[in-house]
Parts: sequence; C-alpha cells; structure tokens
Amino acid sequence: MIIAFDGIKGAGKTTLITMLEAHSANAVVVRENDHDPLRPLIEEAYAIANGIGRDEPGGWEEVTRTLWGATKEVDRALNGEHEKVVDYYINYHEDAERSQAYLAYLFTFGRTHTQRVMEKLAQEHDVILNRWQLSGWVGQCCGDHDWRAIRALNQKLGIRWPNEQFIVLYPPDDIAARREIREKHGVVKKSQLTVKQEREHIEKYTHIQEELCREGTLIDIIDNNGEPTMDENKQLEQAHFTYCEQVVPFLADKGYRFKAPRLELTAALKKRILERQRAE
Repeated sequence: MIIAFDGIKGAGKTTLITMLEAHSANAVVVRENDHDPLRPLIEEAYAIANGIGRDEPGGWEEVTRTLWGATKEVDRALNGEHEKVVDYYINYHEDAERSQAYLAYLFTFGRTHTQRVMEKLAQEHDVILNRWQLSGWVGQCCGDHDWRAIRALNQKLGIRWPNEQFIVLYPPDDIAARREIREKHGVVKKSQLTVKQEREHIEKYTHIQEELCREGTLIDIIDNNGEPTMDENKQLEQAHFTYCEQVVPFLADKGYRFKAPRLELTAALKKRILERQRAE
C-alpha cells in the first residue's frame, strides 16, 4: 500500500508517520522532497513569490532569476526542457498567476523523481509518503490557477494517487499557540507561513476534501486537536491517542499489515519522533 499524509505545518504529520512506520510490519517512509534535485532552489523561489520572510511578494523576474542562476542544473533536471517551460508560462498565463503556475510545474516535475524511487520501494514495502499531491494543490494555487489546475498538472505528468490519503489538521484557533510552542522547541523554519496563510490552507484542505468526496474519492481528515502544550511527553501522548483512534482503525479496515494490534509509546519511539521533528 502507498499511504500519503498531507496537511499544514505543525499539525503532527511527522509524529503520526513515525508512529505508523514503527507500528508497520514492512514499511518505509519517503519524504516528497527527498529525491527532487531542484527542491532547494524551488523553495527559495517559492518563498520569493509568496513574500515569505520579506515585506512583499517578489515578481516574475525575481522568481525566475533565482532559477536561471542555476540554469544547467535546472535544465538537466527538466530533461533539457527548461527554456520551453519558461516560454510557455510567459505566453499562456497572466502576470498575477504566472510565477505560481510556473513553480507548480517545477514542484510537480520534481515529484516525478520521487515517484520513481517510491514505485521501486513499493515493489517490496508499504510506502508512507510525508506530503504528496495535496500539499501542492493547496500551496501552489493562486487566483484562477486553482487546485483543479494543479491536480490536472499532476495527472498530466503521471503522478499516481495513493491507495490511502490522510489530511492532518487541527483547530485554526490553535495556530498561534502551536506556533509559539514549536518556536520554543526550535522546529519552525524561516519558510513558515503566516497565521493568516495557515488559516487559508486549512480552509483549502477542507474544501478539497469535501469536493473529492462528492466526486467519489474518499479522504480521511485526521483532527489532531489535542490541547497545545509545552510538555513534549503530553504532546506525544495526545498524538498517540489520535493515532490509535483515527489512523489505525481506518488502515486496519483496508487490510494494512501491522506488527501488533496496538502500538506502544515507548521511550525509544518518543526519542525517535522528537529527533525527526527537529530534523525536518
């Protein structure tokens, strides 16, 4: 099985994924950006386009300048098609959405690199994806270039839909408190979105889930709504309850292979989760 976890930062994806990995009989974790050769460059350009860590968003020229500075690397990753791609987004997209549409293409193309690795692993293992298509649908849409356009782009480039898809969210009113806790624990990156942007992302995830369910594609939303707390042990205990109540039953119904009926929250597992949180 291929299982994907998407959702906003700080929602507990890494924690739940690490628990599932430890509980699984034969699973590996693949992060969406692990095998994308362009990801560091694209994330830098994405931060410029969205005004992350700066006073205002940058324009098309500034976004493309970031990537043209590494033309050979970008062109190699795009199989020699970079100039053609840029010309397409100049000619067929309005100024307001051009940067986002272009970056969405680069993010999606990078996902093809990860997919090749994932599909090879899936021949012998269950694969747990730490972010996949849905993060792109939510994070890369802009104006008329909405999530449906990003979905169509993924389909065009052959990105497969997972066997099971989770969206991990928590109450919007908790964003500020959870961010303060994450900052004190040193796990907030410079690319962190604003509180307003995080609220918008929660709304987008919820809307997409509702729309896809109406189309017949079932997605399970995990409400990781434990009380925000500085106590890491209490955080993990709350996440463990969420995992046992919302992840395990859903996958068990699908015949997922677990090591044991129940996952024990051992000291070793807690240590591993905290290490992975800080590393990511």
